[in-house]
Amino acid sequence: MSRRPLKVGAIAAALAVAGAVLSPVAATQAEAAVTTYPYYALGDSYSSGNGAGAYASDGTSCNRSAYGWPNLLTQLLDSPVKLQMAAFKACQGAWMRHIVTEAQTVMKMKAPQYDSSMRTAIGSKQAILTLSIGGNDAGLLDYMLCAVSSTFQTSLSVDTLCRSKLKYFDMSKGKFKSDFENALRDTYVSVLTQNPNTKVLVVGYPAMAPSTNPSLQMCGGLAISRGDMYYLTTQLNQAIKNAVTAAAASYSGRLFFVDVNAGGLFTGHDLCAGANSYFNSVNKALSLEAEAAEVGHPNVQGQGVYAKAVINWMKSNSSRMTANISSNWPFWDVPPTSSQSTAITWLKQQGVTTGYSDGSYAPNDGIKTVDLNTFFSRLGVSGWSVRGPITGTSVNRGGFAEGLYVWAGSPANSYGSPFEDVTSGSYYWSTRWMRGKGLATGYCTGSRCNYQPYSALTRGDAAVFLYRAFGHFSDVVPSTAHSADIAWMYLRGITTGWDMGGGRYEYRPYTAIVRNDLNTFMQRIRSRSSAYLSGTSNITRKDFANLLYSASTGGYASDATQWMISNKLTDATTYSGYNPSGWLYRNDTAAFLHRAFDKGLFK
Repeated sequence: MSRRPLKVGAIAAALAVAGAVLSPVAATQAEAAVTTYPYYALGDSYSSGNGAGAYASDGTSCNRSAYGWPNLLTQLLDSPVKLQMAAFKACQGAWMRHIVTEAQTVMKMKAPQYDSSMRTAIGSKQAILTLSIGGNDAGLLDYMLCAVSSTFQTSLSVDTLCRSKLKYFDMSKGKFKSDFENALRDTYVSVLTQNPNTKVLVVGYPAMAPSTNPSLQMCGGLAISRGDMYYLTTQLNQAIKNAVTAAAASYSGRLFFVDVNAGGLFTGHDLCAGANSYFNSVNKALSLEAEAAEVGHPNVQGQGVYAKAVINWMKSNSSRMTANISSNWPFWDVPPTSSQSTAITWLKQQGVTTGYSDGSYAPNDGIKTVDLNTFFSRLGVSGWSVRGPITGTSVNRGGFAEGLYVWAGSPANSYGSPFEDVTSGSYYWSTRWMRGKGLATGYCTGSRCNYQPYSALTRGDAAVFLYRAFGHFSDVVPSTAHSADIAWMYLRGITTGWDMGGGRYEYRPYTAIVRNDLNTFMQRIRSRSSAYLSGTSNITRKDFANLLYSASTGGYASDATQWMISNKLTDATTYSGYNPSGWLYRNDTAAFLHRAFDKGLFK
C-alpha cells in the first residue's frame, strides 16, 4: 500500500508563554496585547519530524516535516501570546557537536544549527528554543540499525549484541556514564551563553516499548526485547534530565526538561501496539508504508501526541508557562494536519462524537458497532444497520459500505470504477457507489486502488465517510430540521444543491422550493417528469400533497392532506397542523420524499 498524501491546512498559530519565561509587552486596559515571540526548533530526528512524511524541500536531507511536533506547537495553541517559527533547524542524524560547533555536512547542512546568523538574529530578544539531542551520541541509531538487521537473522538472542552498540553506557551500573551527561550539559550551556533571553526546553525521547512483558521479542518487527527498548529510553531520558538539572543551576528560569512520557500519552501506542502504534515499525518499512530511516520514530499521529506532551508540561508548570489548546485541535491524538482532522472536527463540533474521557478519539482503532450506531443516531438517521460480518467487535469496511448503500435505497447511479479487490460479491455495487459518490478513495498504488472490504473500519475512516455523506452541504448540519433526509437526497442522487465554488455546496433547507426543482427531484425518483411542475413559482404544501398522492395512487385528490397524515409522511397529526396553505420548504420536501420512498409509495 502506498503512503497516502496528507494535506496541511492554514491554521492560526498561538502559544501562551508567561511568568518567569517571558514578560509580554504591557497591555492597555481596553485591549489585551497580542505579542509574537520567535521560536527556534533544534535537535535530531525526534525534533525534525522524521517519520511523519511531507518533508521540506530545503536543499538538505534533514527530513523536516510539516507535521513535526515543533510545527504543530506553532499551529495548535491558543492564547494572546503567539509563537512564530523563526528557524526550523532540527535534522535527522544530528549529534551534540552539530548544535553549536560543527556543520552536519552529510545532511547538506552548511553550518551548525545554532550558528552565528541565528545568534545575531536573536540578539537580546526574548525567544523560545526547543532541543532534543543526545540519542545519536548515545548510539541510539546504531542500536536501532542493529535491531533492524538482526530481525532477519534466525536467532532472536541479540540483546547483548545490540547493547554493545550503545556508547557511553556503563553496563555494570546500568546507566549512562557521567561524561555523557557532562557533554550534554556543555551543549546546553553553549546555547544558553549566546543569547541572554533565550529560554530552552530540552525535550526527551518517547518510550518506544512498554514496561510490561519485558522478555518478549519482535516488538514491531524488531528482534530485541521490549525490556531493552524501554530501559534504554528510560536511562537516556534520566541522563538528559540530570544534565539539564546541572546546567540549570547556573541558568535559573531559562532551561527546562520536558518528559514526553509523563501522563502515559504513549502508553499502549508503542512499537508493540500494531495498528494502534504511534511509531513507524519495521513491519511498516517492509510494507513500504515507511522508510527504513523512519523506523522507531513517531508517525503523524505520534507527532501530535508529542506536541500534546509538551503542552501538558507547560500546563503543569504554569508558573513558567501557560498554554491553551486551540479549538482547531479537536482531540489531542488528532492534530489539525492529519488528513482526517476536518472530518473528526466536524463530528465533534456537531455533537456526533465526544471522544473518550482522556480527551482522545483513537482514530486508528476499529469502530465498534455500538459506537457507529450512536454516531448515526446523533446524525438523525434511523433504519441504518451494518451489513455483513463483524470483525471482532468492529464493523468491517464492506459492511459499512453495504449498510449505507442500502439506507440510501441502493441507488442505481453514481457508480465509480470497481476497486481492484472488489470485482464481485455482496460488496461490489456498494463499494462502487462509495467510490462514485466520492465517499471512499481506497488505498492506492498509482491508479490501482483497493477498498479492503474485510478489514476493520477505523474510527478515523468512519469519520471521513460520515463527513462526506452527511456534511456535503455547508448549510446543513445535524441540528438542521430533516438533515438526515437531505443527506439521503444527496446520497441517492436526487439533489446536488448549489455549487458555491471551492468545494462548498449549499442545499438552502429553509428556502421555499420552486416547481422546476421539485420536478427534477420527482423525475430522479420516478424517472419521469410532470408538466404540472413547470416554472419558478413556489408550491403550497396542499398542492404537494395532491401531487404525491397522484404519484403514489395514479388517482386525483382535491386535498390529500389527510392522506399525508394517515400514511405518516408528515409529523403533523391534524389538518391545521400540516399547514396546507403554507409554502413547501426544501427541508420538508426531503423528509416527505424520503418517507414516501421508504414506504414504497412511488409508482
